[in-house]
Amino acid sequence: SKPSACLDKDHKKPPIPKRDEAPPIFHEGDIKNFIALNKLNVLRKPALRPARKSVDTKKGDSFFLEFSGLVPKFCMKKEFGETPKYLVQRRRDLDYSEEMYHKSIPGKKFIKLSDEERNNLLEGLRANWEALNQKYATLPLLIDTKLLQKRKTELERKLDLLEHDIYFLDRNEENDIYILPE
Repeated sequence: SKPSACLDKDHKKPPIPKRDEAPPIFHEGDIKNFIALNKLNVLRKPALRPARKSVDTKKGDSFFLEFSGLVPKFCMKKEFGETPKYLVQRRRDLDYSEEMYHKSIPGKKFIKLSDEERNNLLEGLRANWEALNQKYATLPLLIDTKLLQKRKTELERKLDLLEHDIYFLDRNEENDIYILPE
């Protein structure tokens, strides 16, 4: 049960070979013929074409044609004139969501809002706006607490929503407005 190999005093590793006795080690870089490799790389590369330039003065000032807009660059692409893929996908998604929406309410159809209902709705919205505006006007001038700040921003938000709805109904007086029945 004793580890005899480790405790053996006569046990030693083999000696390191001397420099002249060791086998030669060849690195990959030692046997490469860089001149031949460079020749092959040059032969395999496509020929370099000079950049197309146009000289515009007698002194020889020139500019690149590619960036000047004189060369038709984008109209030569095969995708030119086609609707981009992201717009096609967006249209498909919108059509799908509209189809799902119409499937979700199969029996319900939109009904036209009559002029009388529209006027009643407008009067109700204006009355609500007046009540909220009265509350807003009674707020103190110095608003220093979080509760007052929150109340003020909430009243402003509600007033903005009511103003938007009133503006929408006023603006579309001659247009028909359709609603979902309840």
